[in-house]
Amino acid sequence: MSDDHDLGLFDEESGGKRSKSSRKEETTQDPAARRRKRMIVLIGGAVMLMVVAAGAVYGIRQIMSIGGYEDFEGEGSGSVVIEVADGASLGQIAQSMSDEGVIASARAFTTAAESNPAATGIQPGFYLLRSEMSGEAALNRILDEEARLGQADVQGGMLLHDTMAGDGSVQSKGIITILAEASCAELDGVEQCVSVDELWDVAENADLAELGVPSWAFDGAEAAPEPRRRLEGLIAPGLYHLNPSWSAEELMANVLSTSATRLQAAGMPGISDDSGFTPYEFLIVASLVEKEGIQSDFPSIATVLFNRLRVDERLQLDSTVNYFAGTGSIRTEGNVRAIDNPYNTYVRYGLPPTPVSSPHTPALQGTASPTDEEWMYFVKCETDGTSCFNLTYEEHQADVADAQARDVW
Repeated sequence: MSDDHDLGLFDEESGGKRSKSSRKEETTQDPAARRRKRMIVLIGGAVMLMVVAAGAVYGIRQIMSIGGYEDFEGEGSGSVVIEVADGASLGQIAQSMSDEGVIASARAFTTAAESNPAATGIQPGFYLLRSEMSGEAALNRILDEEARLGQADVQGGMLLHDTMAGDGSVQSKGIITILAEASCAELDGVEQCVSVDELWDVAENADLAELGVPSWAFDGAEAAPEPRRRLEGLIAPGLYHLNPSWSAEELMANVLSTSATRLQAAGMPGISDDSGFTPYEFLIVASLVEKEGIQSDFPSIATVLFNRLRVDERLQLDSTVNYFAGTGSIRTEGNVRAIDNPYNTYVRYGLPPTPVSSPHTPALQGTASPTDEEWMYFVKCETDGTSCFNLTYEEHQADVADAQARDVW
C-alpha cells in the first residue's frame, strides 16, 4: 500500500521546480513579446466591454420604445397605390401602408387615427399615396376624396357600348367607356389609362374562361352573333374598384370576377330553376325587364314576356331594336322595326341572342317572381314610368291611344 509521498500529493520538489521554471521563462522572455501579449489581453477586454455596453444600450432602447413608434416627417414624395380591402380594419390598412413604405410603422397611422373619427369611414378601393409620409399626413391623404382611384359605377340597365342621340352625340356612356375612364391615374407625374380600344379588344377576343365568365353563361356568350356583344349583361351593376396599374386583361378579369360574385349573391344561377329557361336565357329575360319598365312593374313585365314566349308570340319590344341600333330612344319607328337583325323582336320569334342590358338584383328577383296573370301586352301609361297591362290587343290599343293623347308615351 502506498503512502502519501508515493502518491505524489506533496511533491514539493517537483512543484517548486515548475514554478521556478515558469518564472524564469517570464524573466527571460523578449520584452516585445511581453508587450504584444499584454496588448492582446487589453484588446480582448475592450471588445468584451463594447459587447456588454451595446447590450445595455439595446436593452434601454427596448424599454424606452414601449409605447413609442417610428414615424416619418412631412408629406412624402412619389406615388404609391394602396388597396383597402372590403372590411379591412384600421390596423390592416396601416400594415399595408407600412409594407409599401408609405409610413414608417403601423403605429404611426393608427395613433393618428385615434384622434380622428373620420378614420373609421375609410371605404374599400385603391388610393394614391406617397412614400415616407408621416402617419398624420397619410391619414389626411387617404381621407381626401382626390386620393381615391379607379371607381367605376355601373348602373342597372347600362350597356357595354355608348348609346347615341339622334344628332350623333353620345347620349349615355357605356360600361366599356366608364371602365376606361376610371382606370386613369397620374403616377409619378405620368398619366396612364387603359384605353377604350384596349378594353374592347379584350371583350371581343380574350378567352372567356380565362376572363372568368361564369360556367352557366359560357355557351351563351360564346354564341353571341357579334364578338362585341359577348359580355353583354355579364357585368353586374355596382361600384367597381380598379387598380390603375392593371392591364386591360387584368382589369376586365377583375371586373368579371367581382360581377360573378354579385350575380351569385343575387341568386344566379339557381334563381332561374323554376322559370323553364336556362340561366343564361333567364338573364336575357331579366335584361329585357330592366329596360322595359320601372322596378315596381318588374314582376308584371316578366309575366307578359313569359306568357308570350310560351305561346310562341313575338315579344315586339322597342328595347331590343334600339339595342342593336345603338340608340337610347324609347320608341321606334315602323321602318326601323322592319329591319331584320338578330335582336329585332318585331321580326323574330323568341329571345334575342344575348342580354340587352345589365340587370340589377331587383330585375332578377322580379323575373323570378312573375304574377299569375294572363296578360299579353303592356305599355307605359303614367309619367312616372308605370305601365298598364292587358289581356287583349284591343284593350292594349286603347291604353296606347290614351297614353299618347296624354303625351306619356
